Amino acid sequence: MIDLTKQGYDIHSKNYDKRIWLQQNWLYPIDELVGKYFNDILVDKEQITIIDAACGTGERLKTLLFKNDILPTQYVAYGYDFSAESLIIAKSKKYFNRRLYDLLVLGDLREFKFKEGITADILLCLWDSMSNIINEHDNILKLFKSQLSNNGHMIFDVHHINVINYLKKHGFTDKIIREYGLPNVNKNEGWWQRPDGTLSHVVGFESSELYNLLKINGLNIEHLFGLDKEESKLFEYDLKTFKLNGKNEEGITDIVSVVRKYE
Repeated sequence: MIDLTKQGYDIHSKNYDKRIWLQQNWLYPIDELVGKYFNDILVDKEQITIIDAACGTGERLKTLLFKNDILPTQYVAYGYDFSAESLIIAKSKKYFNRRLYDLLVLGDLREFKFKEGITADILLCLWDSMSNIINEHDNILKLFKSQLSNNGHMIFDVHHINVINYLKKHGFTDKIIREYGLPNVNKNEGWWQRPDGTLSHVVGFESSELYNLLKINGLNIEHLFGLDKEESKLFEYDLKTFKLNGKNEEGITDIVSVVRKYE
């Protein structure tokens, strides 16, 4: 069984596309949200510049473009991922008559950087990729911000603390710690095992905690949403009370953030 290493992510890459298609129902509201920003940008520009951080095999971006009727000529995309095997798959993909990505870079999000001159209208870091990194979120957000154009947007999702509580309540975290001799985790961390046998060490956030993290790093929060996967729906947080409009937090599994860079 493989931990969070390049080898583990390389194994996971073989099942990446299948998992995306199996989970389309709960991915749909995020896809719709991203599509709104794609199309808003295209009101004023002929092309969107997209940075896809933790891009995996590219299937997530490909479905986002297709679902939102983005033409091959209407975007430029740069992908960044930890897994060499995922990037091999991403490099082979086409979006209609063009390569899906214009450039792909192998690297760790904690050292996130593209060559000078590349900035994004929209930076995506989806499928809870930030939750798979246990610390250095401050640093990652600063690096992401540096790759945004002025007035550029970043959309990303992380696990809500409910996910961590579930993993602990049902014994998944303790079982993995015992079986693999792993150290105990902090209250906001948990372990789970993917169907392909790879392990995932994840961190969860409270909405107010995430809000403060974004503010400290100079990012302007436009929206915070709670995702209920069972209902396949986003519920918006009131940014003063951190209560959800029309729902309690009991069924929330993810927090989706939309932030904007102003100079």
